[in-house]
Amino acid sequence: MTAPSNSQQGKHFDFFRVAYLVSCLLIPSVSFASAGWIQELNPPSVDLHPPDKPIVIAVIDDAVLVEHQSISELIFHNSEEIPSNGVDDDGNGFIDDSAGWDISDDDNDVSPPRDRIEAYYHGTHLAGIIADIAHTVLGEDAADYLRILPVKVLSDRATNTYLKDAYKGVEYALKADADIILAAWAVPTLSIDEDRLLDRAIQQAKTVVAAAGNYSRNQPQFPAAHPGVIAVSAMANASQPTEHANFGKHVNLVAPGTEIQSAGVTGVDHVLTKSGTSQASAMVAATIALLRLQYPQLTTNQIEACLITGTTPLSGLDDKWVAQLGAGKLDISRALGCDIYTHQAIRHRQLKAYQGYLNLSTTEFDEMTWVVRPPGLYKGLRFTRVNTRSHPTSGKLSVFNENVRDAKPWRVFSVEDIPDEFYIPGGFARLVFQAAPGTPAKDGLLLGYRTEPIDVATQFCRDTIYLQNEGIINDNSAEKTYAPNSDCRWQIKAPAGQRIEFTAEWLDTQAGVDKIYFFNGNSTRTSDLMAVFSGNKIPPSFKSWGNEALVWFVSDDKKQGNGWQLKYTFVDAE
Repeated sequence: MTAPSNSQQGKHFDFFRVAYLVSCLLIPSVSFASAGWIQELNPPSVDLHPPDKPIVIAVIDDAVLVEHQSISELIFHNSEEIPSNGVDDDGNGFIDDSAGWDISDDDNDVSPPRDRIEAYYHGTHLAGIIADIAHTVLGEDAADYLRILPVKVLSDRATNTYLKDAYKGVEYALKADADIILAAWAVPTLSIDEDRLLDRAIQQAKTVVAAAGNYSRNQPQFPAAHPGVIAVSAMANASQPTEHANFGKHVNLVAPGTEIQSAGVTGVDHVLTKSGTSQASAMVAATIALLRLQYPQLTTNQIEACLITGTTPLSGLDDKWVAQLGAGKLDISRALGCDIYTHQAIRHRQLKAYQGYLNLSTTEFDEMTWVVRPPGLYKGLRFTRVNTRSHPTSGKLSVFNENVRDAKPWRVFSVEDIPDEFYIPGGFARLVFQAAPGTPAKDGLLLGYRTEPIDVATQFCRDTIYLQNEGIINDNSAEKTYAPNSDCRWQIKAPAGQRIEFTAEWLDTQAGVDKIYFFNGNSTRTSDLMAVFSGNKIPPSFKSWGNEALVWFVSDDKKQGNGWQLKYTFVDAE
């Protein structure tokens, strides 16, 4: 593909002038740009020609305080609906939905209920994050480029904050033709109808951005885990996720999620500080809007490729985070640089992110090579064909799974015959694309990849080990911390007439949480519990009550210690 030029876009982009516009936006009362989180995102300044219509982000949430001074000018207004005339002017089934709709109460008041205003802060806080990024990057004319559509899905009289009408909100956003749907909520299941609704949104070229959830677990939540939805988790700093953020192989990227300042609900100038993957997902939704403005000729899949390949790679992560936090951390400037399309004239690329894309386009080179080798331990690499145009470029793709000189290809595909998905075990892949002779420069197809993580819960120990000789048992992690979600058992049987004496040689576990249980017998359910070791203080030795004992080690997924080691010997029964 020919790289998009500035003249084609009708804009000027200054990659080197990073401006946070704290003082030069001319609207200091509107911006929270002094907040640290926005500086972490590396926001550039841009100068775009106004689009035919602004990009619309639907915020499907509890409520939005539309009169808040940071948000008010960006609120979407339905030009086909005459406000407050009691008539459904546009015939969409909603009377006077001139600026969003309250699905749960079936009216056009999307603001928090005045008598419970502080409980309905969430949507306002997220809308404020979007507004802050828009004002920082687009300047005082941000409303010409981006609008926020409030969709309220929590009744004024709700007894809890569960957004039971959330998917009805998605349906409304589709009818309103929103470009981006922000679903900053998470539930563990998805109905058939909800699954089809999300599929329909993606088929209609809408981008759905969802929060991964705040349970601090490797636990898929929906809509984030639905294929095609952009799943966002949260980071506390450059190398550590937040304590509350969910993770997993379905996550696409992370963004700041701790102590985020944004619009509050107790006044039009109220500032509120909150944390979570919801806040991170709002940052990603705003960035996608900027990408759509910057590259209106790109498809939804291509926009996602710009976003994912434009992240900052994560470094220094423990094993349990490998391939569990997406491609990297959100970086607005890198995303808007859209290197995968604007810098295609690179013959050889090294890809170390845990997720990414290859752009198989015809360029000035007859041959292009990608080496995909993320750091750490993982099962392998899964590649997925992503069609972006109806007639992609021609050529062949050779795939190598060995990092040796003169290796023969593992597979060779013509572009037309690349399968929808293929998997390469191990930690290395080299892909060579050779354009068909005489093929003119044209757009190709994307080849996405994800790193398949290992199950770290079974990395060091698994199942039950049966022992009949004296010896030593430990968590088996050596110099590393033990695995999260460990569930390991050792069944020890001494000769008849003897007992088992246990002596702790070292012990470092999360006190009161990660525990070593000792049962008199061979069952955790029917055998009596003799002792429990936890923490980092060495307990005294003890003897089993009979000649059989079951040792059971369990840990959670929040914090891991350096591990433990026990010596066990057989002694005569007294």
